[in-house]
Amino acid sequence: MDDVELAITAAEAGAAVVRHRFGTRLARIDKGGGDFATDVDVDAERTMIGLLLAGRPNDQVVAEESGRVGQPGSGRCWLVDPLCGTRNFAARTGPVAVNVALRDGDTVT
Repeated sequence: MDDVELAITAAEAGAAVVRHRFGTRLARIDKGGGDFATDVDVDAERTMIGLLLAGRPNDQVVAEESGRVGQPGSGRCWLVDPLCGTRNFAARTGPVAVNVALRDGDTVT
């Protein structure tokens, strides 16, 4: 599987978690300054990180909820926002998104 396919697989897996939990009872996690996450953000992120690191164990991941994981100093870093639009999601409105990007050296895809 190439990097693009891995990114799509991770995004689709995170989106599946988000879709499955839409409209359900959420646990709110206060991040300060009026910002918050939910248990869905955390679950989707965990799923995505697991797939990315299983596919690229020598890479690093920077994720919105859990920060840096994986191999420190790697020239390749996956960027993950598992639920962009948490406030909309919690209010049962849209839009929301699941984001994955790869920074490989100076290039972001």
